Amino acid sequence: MLTSQLKSLVEHGFVLREPIQGGQVRYSLTQTGQGFTHALLGVAAWAQQNSDQVEAALQKKYAG
Repeated sequence: MLTSQLKSLVEHGFVLREPIQGGQVRYSLTQTGQGFTHALLGVAAWAQQNSDQVEAALQKKYAG
């Protein structure tokens, strides 16, 4: 599972795969991956700041 996820991230340009000595492989974020990380951090900050409102809306929706 992890291997397929890493392969997908490499194929989509988010991660760079570099073979190193002894048959090992090093993975690192590309500039695209780093940029996406910054975007995700922004979404996470928004979610944290608005979690009470989101939770209240969900409770209202599913309260029946």
